[in-house]
Amino acid sequence: MATRGENPSLPPEMIINILKRLPVKSLLRLQSVCKDWKNLFKTPYFIDEHYYHSAHKNPLLISFLLAGNPRSSSLCLLRHEMKSVEVERIPAMGSLKHACGIIGSSNGLVCVILGYDHNEGSPPSLLLLNPSTREVRQLPRPTVNDGTYMFWGWGFGFSPIVKDYKIVTIHQFYLMNNSQINLHNIWVCGVEVYSFRTGSWKVLEFDIIKSVRFQSKPVTVNGTIFWLGLQCEDEDHPHVMIVSFDLSREVFKLIPLPSLTSNTHTYANMLGVYESKLAMLHCYISHICDTSIDIWVLEEGSGAYGKIWYWTKKDCIGPTSRWLYPICFWRNEIVCQNISTMCWEDDPAYNVYNLTTNNDLKKFHISESTEKMNGIFNYVESLVPVCGT
Repeated sequence: MATRGENPSLPPEMIINILKRLPVKSLLRLQSVCKDWKNLFKTPYFIDEHYYHSAHKNPLLISFLLAGNPRSSSLCLLRHEMKSVEVERIPAMGSLKHACGIIGSSNGLVCVILGYDHNEGSPPSLLLLNPSTREVRQLPRPTVNDGTYMFWGWGFGFSPIVKDYKIVTIHQFYLMNNSQINLHNIWVCGVEVYSFRTGSWKVLEFDIIKSVRFQSKPVTVNGTIFWLGLQCEDEDHPHVMIVSFDLSREVFKLIPLPSLTSNTHTYANMLGVYESKLAMLHCYISHICDTSIDIWVLEEGSGAYGKIWYWTKKDCIGPTSRWLYPICFWRNEIVCQNISTMCWEDDPAYNVYNLTTNNDLKKFHISESTEKMNGIFNYVESLVPVCGT
């Protein structure tokens, strides 16, 4: 306790415990209050403490908000509240020539594609940004450019093993047939990985995925990126698989899907992160017009020949009369887009399902027009700098 005439003070550990609970916007304002605090906010220890607290208490969603003019498009943060979502616009970075999109989010950093067009053939521009601190970093373009007709598959994440952020790009060449893209005329023709530690791109071997068609946005879990892919090695019998990319070893692997419910019609599969593990949500018609969603989690174990993967079914949503397309896990809930053509006009575009309480689907209101939202990703605000990563 301070005596008369002395300024009261708190122990440093108590101050850190208070400050780490504040949003980044408040911490940025506090930098001008105290030089010691400004220095503290730049230390790896405080950055980690703040991120850990935010990840467990204040997870957000992030999306691109599209405008009529691509140059007016912007990022927005969706803050979780009891019944609604508040949208915070973040000015677009750079000049957008065509479309823009999010590759992924990791530790509060977001990797963004700017001004890409599949038909132009040239690699798109890439940015790394921290939406909370509004820091931005221009990244070098990939080096491979094998022709006009090109798709790019992407992934972004952090490897805790090598402590490095990396971007992987999969170049997929395709041939046009009567102005149509034939599934069997698409193949992987190159793979590159960008290391933030070295600041350069590197070409990788890709024989194992040469005949895979990447079909989903990437999901990064514990230093590994996952995609849904269609294996077309046997053109008459293509089948869906999981493609994984280990960021530390820089190698691909193909993982079979779980044993899905038989005698049903699948209309969607989605990858996500559930309890810090890869999850797959299998959407299918369970009755005449009702739909259900099974939740499978990829577990890691050990076998006679080393590490093995196996699937465990965790939960099931439905049956429900709504046609739902899962977007992502958010806290203990699943955000789903209502794509039913039979829903009432006042039905929301999005619903949430609580996995803890097994509650029925609840309305999920977004103040902006959902037609303008281009993808929704998990995001946690942080003080992680875009330079020095």
